[in-house]
Amino acid sequence: MKSIVIQLGFITAALLAAVVHSKEMPEPILVYQQYYTESTAGVYQQADWLFVVAEQEKLASKQPAIYYEGKTMLQTQVLLKKYVLQHAQLKALKQHGFTGRLAVDLDELVASGDFYDFRLDAIQVKILKNSADKKRHRRVTAVKANELSSAKASLLKHVDINILISQLLKQAAQKSNKDLLARYYFDLGLLREAYFYKWQQLSQNYYLVNYPALDKTPFQSRLLLRKVLNTSAENYDLDWLKKLPANAELFAQVKSEISGLDRIGQSLLDFLLMPALAPDKQKQQFDKLRKTLDMMTPNATIQLELDFLQASQERFGQDKDLAYLLGRVFAQQGFLILDASYSADSNLHFTQAKALFDKGRSIDKVANLLQQSILESPRHTASWIYYGSVLKYQKQYTQALAAFQQASLLDHTDTENQANIADIYMQMKQPNLARPYLYYLQQQPIKNLSTYTQKVLSQLIQIKD
Repeated sequence: MKSIVIQLGFITAALLAAVVHSKEMPEPILVYQQYYTESTAGVYQQADWLFVVAEQEKLASKQPAIYYEGKTMLQTQVLLKKYVLQHAQLKALKQHGFTGRLAVDLDELVASGDFYDFRLDAIQVKILKNSADKKRHRRVTAVKANELSSAKASLLKHVDINILISQLLKQAAQKSNKDLLARYYFDLGLLREAYFYKWQQLSQNYYLVNYPALDKTPFQSRLLLRKVLNTSAENYDLDWLKKLPANAELFAQVKSEISGLDRIGQSLLDFLLMPALAPDKQKQQFDKLRKTLDMMTPNATIQLELDFLQASQERFGQDKDLAYLLGRVFAQQGFLILDASYSADSNLHFTQAKALFDKGRSIDKVANLLQQSILESPRHTASWIYYGSVLKYQKQYTQALAAFQQASLLDHTDTENQANIADIYMQMKQPNLARPYLYYLQQQPIKNLSTYTQKVLSQLIQIKD
């Protein structure tokens, strides 16, 4: 019997040698038997074949065979995914140019490979061995090296940095991590969006209201303010919202009670106080904002947006008509509403304005009706969007931008309104402020975007760095 085994061994070796020296590709089972029968888990390449060895040590507790089979199949998939990533050109992903928290998380995402979903059933494989003994379960798979070319081609579709950014944003949104979202958008150069999420984070614990320049009844306001701060939500009286002007006492309390309030939060609270300041003091406030944010080495776009905001603020102050809209915007920017339904309902003014707008008639009357709608329902998002559209049609771009941004603060999920903001920046010859909105618009499948939004998206893509 022993001689027969020895003879078979010689025959196998002879066959293997003959095949290896021939021009034909050797059978993978023969290559495996010669080189890898004792190899540990991993991926090995010989000639045109990859050999994936997966092994699972058996547990002390008894498990069915299918348990170990599933484990080794999953291990095979992980090993092949790692192999594909190691041989892919990911240099562009590692040279993204971002700074701050976004840069750190992008680097971690690239290193982990979690952005790439490799599926074993997407390629053809040969199972060379699938056996188990008392100590381990071993699965050996052979793959033609060129079979992975399609997998690499699939991976190349994911080498777009925008897709990775989108994944980070979605992960943070799914976890409702407002603080992280604020930092991501700041690092992208979108200050308004960073403020929105920081605003949302603060609203979980605080009710902030507007700080008017004049308060004729400061004593009564302070008493009402203390009542607001000491009243639980279920006992809240919504009429207080119409009576209570905030003051520095409230903002000071927020700053003192939030331990280690970050710089985005500090600058947000300072920004919300802006309407309370005299024009000559507002420049000092902007300088303060710059110093606070400059410590974070922000994207250069942040400084551009601060420049733009300051210039817009000055224009608002010089124009009586612009001052009206600014007043309505700031009347809302100080609000972190406990009850989201407050002043958010539609009204007769809006209904009439929409009917005229849809027919393309009496644009000045539409604008007047929308102003009245905003006065009655300052948190009605559609009123702001329609008002922005009217102002855009009239080429009053500064006012239109303020209206669209206010709508964004009230409803941050409206992709088309983000396109409105980007479009306005482009109309105002501010491409560097418009282009970051790509990170918003590219998160949605094209089929879900309106024709207008797709047009804005294509224009943003064409803006040169």
